[in-house]
Amino acid sequence: MSKPEKIIIILGGGLVKNPDNSFRTARFNETGDNSGLIGGGARVDAAAYLLQEDSERLIIASGGQGILPGIGQHPDISKVIKNELLALGVEEKKIIEENKSDTTYQQLIELKKLLTDKNVIEVVMITNQWHLPRVQAMIEGNADFKDFYQKINCQFLTAEEIVIKEAPEQWQKIIEAAYQSPAMQERLAAEERGIKQINEGTYKYA
Repeated sequence: MSKPEKIIIILGGGLVKNPDNSFRTARFNETGDNSGLIGGGARVDAAAYLLQEDSERLIIASGGQGILPGIGQHPDISKVIKNELLALGVEEKKIIEENKSDTTYQQLIELKKLLTDKNVIEVVMITNQWHLPRVQAMIEGNADFKDFYQKINCQFLTAEEIVIKEAPEQWQKIIEAAYQSPAMQERLAAEERGIKQINEGTYKYA
């Protein structure tokens, strides 16, 4: 049997193009797409904090080309996440890229494939507070997902709760302001519609 592994998963979100044509994960005052705020960059910081707590963990950076209108040609989301982790001092050997997925649903499929071949003893999946209910609805609504993610005892944490716990002076006001903004209300409304469609069986997974 392979070595027991502890895994942190970062679900990839939107990207923002910098003035120098490089890319980064979206901050809490940036939409990154047409559906409101994202705050995906906090997922990267959150994973780095968790790695500091237990250096034996590995990080899977998940996301391929994604569905990112309006930003032109860009690297895989997983690559951008990896670069940001490296900038935070995470060792390259600690990072695994999953770059085949474009949507949240595809991420869950590709992550299942990756984790099936590993002797996993701990899994923590990180995304944003606004995003997590839809992720969990997808898993609950798919018997294969539900059985698998229960089998590996996958824990779901929000980036917001992690970064506020670790660095409240940096994150608390930013996150509170973001969640009170019209752009975040737009995002939350879109997520609620998606969850309703999942529960009704009308959600478009492609």
